[in-house]
Amino acid sequence: MCLRLLNKLWRRTPLAGTDDCPLLDRARLVPVLTGLVAALPFVLPLAGCGPWLWLAGLERQGPYAPVVLLKTEQLERPVITFSDPVYRPAFWTSMDENDPAAGRAAGFFVTLATADPARTAFRLVDVQTGRSLMLFRLAGPATPYEQAAGAAPRVFNRAAYERLAEGAGVFWYTGAADGGHRFGLLVPESVLGPFVWLEMYTSTADDGTPINAARLELVRDFFYVAIIGDSIAWGNGLEEQDKFTALVMRTIERSLQRKVVWQRYAQSGARLVPTRGDSICLWSCSGEVPVASTSVMVQADLIERPERMNLVLLSGCINDVGLDTLLTPATTDDQLATLTERFCRDEMATLLFKLGRVAPQALLVVVGYYPIISEESDALALQIWDQTRGALDSEGGASVVAELAAQCDFFCRVAHASLRAAVQQLNDASGSTIAAFADPGFGPQNATFASDPWLWGLTSEAAFVRGLALNYDLFPEDPLRDFRLDNCLADYVKQETISCVYASVGHPNRRGARAYAEAVNACLRQLGVLPADGGVP
Repeated sequence: MCLRLLNKLWRRTPLAGTDDCPLLDRARLVPVLTGLVAALPFVLPLAGCGPWLWLAGLERQGPYAPVVLLKTEQLERPVITFSDPVYRPAFWTSMDENDPAAGRAAGFFVTLATADPARTAFRLVDVQTGRSLMLFRLAGPATPYEQAAGAAPRVFNRAAYERLAEGAGVFWYTGAADGGHRFGLLVPESVLGPFVWLEMYTSTADDGTPINAARLELVRDFFYVAIIGDSIAWGNGLEEQDKFTALVMRTIERSLQRKVVWQRYAQSGARLVPTRGDSICLWSCSGEVPVASTSVMVQADLIERPERMNLVLLSGCINDVGLDTLLTPATTDDQLATLTERFCRDEMATLLFKLGRVAPQALLVVVGYYPIISEESDALALQIWDQTRGALDSEGGASVVAELAAQCDFFCRVAHASLRAAVQQLNDASGSTIAAFADPGFGPQNATFASDPWLWGLTSEAAFVRGLALNYDLFPEDPLRDFRLDNCLADYVKQETISCVYASVGHPNRRGARAYAEAVNACLRQLGVLPADGGVP
């Protein structure tokens, strides 16, 4: 009945018409077809069209029928909101019933909408190496226990154990179920990593590539990370793959063979302590051009399922001290030290103790800062930066390079001592080392406009802003300047436009991000997350 109905609907809506059929008028054809497609989900079930019957109909239309994943059993999604279709096995069994030391295999079920279960195949693909592993089709298990809905595979025939011992996965067909076809699978733990996809398909191209396949990412386990803080934790000017947090997470995945599931609330300009204007972004949110000012304390409250976090990476306190204060020659050392100790030590300790309560199993890594300006900074470039941002609060900036360099160095020394003290307070109170401080180790040569800068600077190659009538010869050199320009001009962005466009200058570039990542990885080795020798623990 289902296929007859589909055939009638299709025949009554041809793509070429006749004079006596007004439906075929070109102006009316598109809305009619749109309405027909929209009605299919409601009409097909009434006509007995289950998912597999629908796909069977498509199979008759051509050779490449799609496979659709309908249901999984004994697989778990991350406990936090995560867009990728990633799963970890909930059931493990020994690969040799007579030898528990032989290794483990993950057992689970998938229900697929597929036109031909007999031709359905499975393969595992490591997207980093390109290595693929076909799963062998076998007869069903020796006992009917796992045939019950939701039950995990437990006892298998000898052929299954032999294949698993060879490092190969196996699958078997259990029958029609839930409007599709149900398959059981066994996959050795040794072939699973953080970048492995399970592909399910019935058709392949000439080179063996699956066509119209269903896919899910299959990993051994999850590792939960939360990222909070200011522009350092966000990574101003850096593309996603170049941020120090991304580099650290890739190292964790490679070392632990676990999928990092992360959430990030860090944003440029964030203060550590809430202020009167504190708010939470609900739409069009980007840490590069924030539309709401969310303090790091509030960011900590936003962490989803904090009790499940394994690691929290964080930064904060420089915006509370204030760049205007830091880059103003009139600020005395006593004033700067008082503010820095208040926010980088006392308020940071308050935040760390809060995280220790709400995320009790998480390890914490606090990252430090760097001298924004040093005696090696180019005076002319500083003058231009001063004109665009007003950051130096000086007459052009050139005459006060040495004074500002000394002030930036003083801030870094006090800030790092204060952050270390805050970390130590938490460790002392907890009776164990659960937090660490990461010093990125920038030298004078790595400051803004210095000889070997680890910070974004300016460039004359910026044709994208020539039409803006801006009276500047140099522009930000980072790859996100176009993005900031598009967003900084929006009405809902409260930051002054020029300051917003130039927000990357003085922030870690790709080399600076790598220095931060190396410092954080050293802390993770100290905390026991990563192996001390760089291998797999």
